[in-house]
Amino acid sequence: MKANTVIFVALLTLAGFGAGMIIGGRLASPRASTPAAAPAAHTPGHDMLPMAKARSPGGRPDAAEEPRESASPAETMAALQEAVRTSGSRSYRDLENLIQKINPSDIPQLLARVEKMSPASHKSRLRLRLLERWAEADAAAAMAYADGVAGYQNRQHAILRVLSGWAEADVAAAMAYADGVAGYQNRKQAILSVLSAWAEKDAEAASAWAQQLPAGELRKRALDGVSHELAQKNPEAAYALMTSSSAGEQRWDMVQRIFDAWARRDPATAAARAAQLSSARQRQQAYETIASQWVEQDPQAALAWAAGLPEGRDKISVSSTVIGQWAGSDPKSAAAYALSLPAGQLRNNSISSVASHWASTDLAGAVAWTQQLPEGPAKESALNSLTSQWALADPQAATAYAQSLPSGRSRENLLRNIGSQLAREARILSERAE
Repeated sequence: MKANTVIFVALLTLAGFGAGMIIGGRLASPRASTPAAAPAAHTPGHDMLPMAKARSPGGRPDAAEEPRESASPAETMAALQEAVRTSGSRSYRDLENLIQKINPSDIPQLLARVEKMSPASHKSRLRLRLLERWAEADAAAAMAYADGVAGYQNRQHAILRVLSGWAEADVAAAMAYADGVAGYQNRKQAILSVLSAWAEKDAEAASAWAQQLPAGELRKRALDGVSHELAQKNPEAAYALMTSSSAGEQRWDMVQRIFDAWARRDPATAAARAAQLSSARQRQQAYETIASQWVEQDPQAALAWAAGLPEGRDKISVSSTVIGQWAGSDPKSAAAYALSLPAGQLRNNSISSVASHWASTDLAGAVAWTQQLPEGPAKESALNSLTSQWALADPQAATAYAQSLPSGRSRENLLRNIGSQLAREARILSERAE
């Protein structure tokens, strides 16, 4: 399973815990994996589920043909422990490679060793990944083991991971099992776990199946989940899914993930589709997401797009985002561009955004640039945007500068912001010391 799908399943699991879901100890061993129809509640979409292949119960058709790993279980266990102790993307790849090479028949012995591991986080990570691998070959045995894991949350994680692995080998059988789980919350969480694994393999088919669900929380969560994978593979289809969903199903994170993935591949097309959104809030969110990606790829193209937007809030918001992020990599060019804009809110916001982003990489340079700005709303906004960083880095210099300003609102606001930031930092340090 890919890293992003593991994250998605984890988020679904946490959400299920918040709803009071208790799966562990209530699921029976998987039924034999005969060809399965779709869940009865979703009969309209049953023909979208792939039919299970004829084979022995609970296993992948070619499981018996998998070559045995040459390393002994003890050697494999040592390699797994080393991989799980290391952090970073390379360790994740190493662990996945090791897992895929394991003969499923060795997994019970490896799990017995894993249960003796410490710390608990390493034990849990290996247990889940081994169970997922085992489920691809023998779902019945893997589920029986997961159902016996100690601790409600550990058992819930284990059962959901088995369902994900089972879905890798046989979506129809895994979905039929999930649909038979007793209790609304339990059934919902099991279906979502299978659906996420299905979406990784065939996002369009999983999306089509999810759209056949009756209106309600399950459909909303299912559409949100499949949009994550669909956006990576087919942004146009993900956009169509989002715009065809009811307003209650169009979650803000669905908009963000679709346009983030789309802008990475084709920001111009993503921007054109975003302009067609009827919701002003969603359109602004999509624009800002696109701007963040586009400016990293081609700042000049992103600026040209922002400049061509109709006058109004969207243009101000997008331009500030583009110019601010540009300042993170090329502050002088971004500053010059911001100063070249005509007087008004767009110019003021852009100057403030430049100061804030510049300060994150070069505080002294940002302060010096801001101090030489002509007096007015733009300078006041820029000073306030970098106050928190300046006050923490050099509170005496920030305070002395504020006190040197002529009496008036700008001086009072700056001193107030510096005082608030220092008080907040003192409170945080005090709480940590307790």
